[in-house]
Amino acid sequence: QVSIITGRSSQIVSRRAKELPIEHFYQGIDHKKEVLENLLDKLDLTMENVAAIGDDLNDLPMLKAAKISFVPRDASAYVDKIADVILSKKGGNGAVREMIEYLIVKEGLEEKYLELWA
Repeated sequence: QVSIITGRSSQIVSRRAKELPIEHFYQGIDHKKEVLENLLDKLDLTMENVAAIGDDLNDLPMLKAAKISFVPRDASAYVDKIADVILSKKGGNGAVREMIEYLIVKEGLEEKYLELWA
């Protein structure tokens, strides 16, 4: 499952979440880790099930708690220090896609993924 937990409030991001569709979408969130923990409780999951991406200081608690953490190339230097993976793409320019493709390869799901498009 995919969720968006963002500190900003944006109609553009809201519209994109509906298009995809992303069922778990939270805007204007200061304490992202708390929201994530509540969502995991609701879904009967743990942080062991979480891959997270973030680029700024308010993402640190969530990134530290996730099983694997990603940051885009243009993330804060403080956030870079705790990330498991620093992506080659900038935020808003393909970083999330790069993260997803990394996870697909890491989990050995390339064939399944490509079958979706066959």
